[in-house]
Amino acid sequence: MSQDANAGVEVPVVHTRKTKGLRVALLLNIPSISTRLGRHAPISLLYLGAQLTRQGHTPSMLDRRTFAKDQDFLRALKNVDPQLVGISLYADCYGITYQLINRIRRYAPDVRIVLGGPEVSANRDGVAQVFDGKVDFLLCGEAEFTLGSLADALCDGDEAALEAIEGLSFKTDGVWRHNAAPKPIKDVDGIPFPQRDLISPENWRAHYYRIGLKRPSDVILTSRGCPFSCRFCYRLTTGYRARSPESVLAELDAIRARGIGGFSIIDDNFLSSRKRCIAILEGILAKNWRPAIKCRGRVDSIDPALLGLMKRAGVRAVTFGMESGSQEVLDAMGKRASVEQNLRAIRMTREAGLQCYVDLFLGYPGETRETIRQTADFLTQARPTGINMGVLFPLHGTEIYEEARRRGTLRGDWGLLEDYPWVKLPWFDDISELWEERRKVARRFWFNPRIITGTAWSTLSTFGIRDYIDALKELRTQFLKWW
Repeated sequence: MSQDANAGVEVPVVHTRKTKGLRVALLLNIPSISTRLGRHAPISLLYLGAQLTRQGHTPSMLDRRTFAKDQDFLRALKNVDPQLVGISLYADCYGITYQLINRIRRYAPDVRIVLGGPEVSANRDGVAQVFDGKVDFLLCGEAEFTLGSLADALCDGDEAALEAIEGLSFKTDGVWRHNAAPKPIKDVDGIPFPQRDLISPENWRAHYYRIGLKRPSDVILTSRGCPFSCRFCYRLTTGYRARSPESVLAELDAIRARGIGGFSIIDDNFLSSRKRCIAILEGILAKNWRPAIKCRGRVDSIDPALLGLMKRAGVRAVTFGMESGSQEVLDAMGKRASVEQNLRAIRMTREAGLQCYVDLFLGYPGETRETIRQTADFLTQARPTGINMGVLFPLHGTEIYEEARRRGTLRGDWGLLEDYPWVKLPWFDDISELWEERRKVARRFWFNPRIITGTAWSTLSTFGIRDYIDALKELRTQFLKWW
């Protein structure tokens, strides 16, 4: 099925290929982190699969996280007998991706392999150097249509067609050739809905859910890109492109028809366009569907009226990327937000009866022990439902990565050793010291009786018994780390 770009509905696809399509295996090869909070389905691969199907090819999708053993993962791949293998590469997965490719080559030395994903887009030359002799192609940028073009060319045996595929890298006469990067897809309504049937219902129920949502749960992407430019954030493409409310609601109808009761909206900022957001929420209400919804937003995008509508439409939780409780650090990051705005957003969200989660990290240049104390004070005062806090590992393609490299403060780098890079600050000599500061902030937050009580109360009506058991086990695991 594909989506009509004007009506926003699914329509049958008529395949016009004269030759039999290619068998394409799409792999998510990331570590299976032990967590009881759940995981999202690999929606980006399901998008690729939908377009491949539209062009007459036969895709399959394998998620390493859903296999108990690596041998089972490889056995499943071998059973697919693919002619083309596509692997998404992330910055922290060089090593395991290299190992996987070596193992694939042992039993299928002639299979074509293409690497895509954010790391290829951010570091095409570096990836080509690391995986030289291991893979046949690299593909940067949004790849729904370009991967289909690659599959067409391979299926037809038309090697000359490779030269015209935007974003494609391949070797000619022993030298890597990089075609021009593709332009962002403007008509995002014209991209077919993710092909969710690449995951069996049994696997979906067993592996894909988010705590606090009705199980199994789904994910939906209603826009691409971000209108902001935080200096630590990597953007696959420039510009912000939003799907129409009609397109989004049509996909939600398809999700509902599969018996799904909850979903996460995984846009960087679902609330960027107030008018569009309201149209989608009112459309959900008009369908008399009461799903459980989680979404992300910016603190300057909300107000009590919008939060009230979100609550009525089924939104249970909003996550804000607040990053720091220090105004000095926020300004250095280019966040274009204030500590006061962050406080007000948490208060409004909680008063509307929604859970409020906050993402933060420590270690941005300009961070000091004093700014870390300010972040700890901010969290104690704001009392969000929960926090997700880490330390800065600058990504390829970000302003902060390039700045740290120029200044000589970058320590380590992404690569086969998976030695996560960090930025040296004047007041600490080892990254472990920053992790210790992070542990102190987390302990102060989570061991606060008012915060524990508030979190338990706000989740009382949204968590089932199984959710509470999972949450308690996860908290126990985290407490042992923080202690």
